[in-house]
Amino acid sequence: MKAARELEMSYMRAWTLIGVMNESFREPLVVAARGGTARGGADLSKLGERVLVVYRQMEQASLAAAAKDWKELKNCLC
Repeated sequence: MKAARELEMSYMRAWTLIGVMNESFREPLVVAARGGTARGGADLSKLGERVLVVYRQMEQASLAAAAKDWKELKNCLC
């Protein structure tokens, strides 16, 4: 799985995390296709795409909200 390789994560760990995410939402976030001649693969579902957009918005808002405090904290580090 390309995403697992990019994150330097084992294939098994990636699928375990996907399973946990899929079970945590009312619909799967990742839809997998078995191997065979087409070699299978995985794609985000429509809900998965929406959750990713919302997550990235939350991440940006969190970074912006913490920027001043993070700067002060970095000044305290060695």
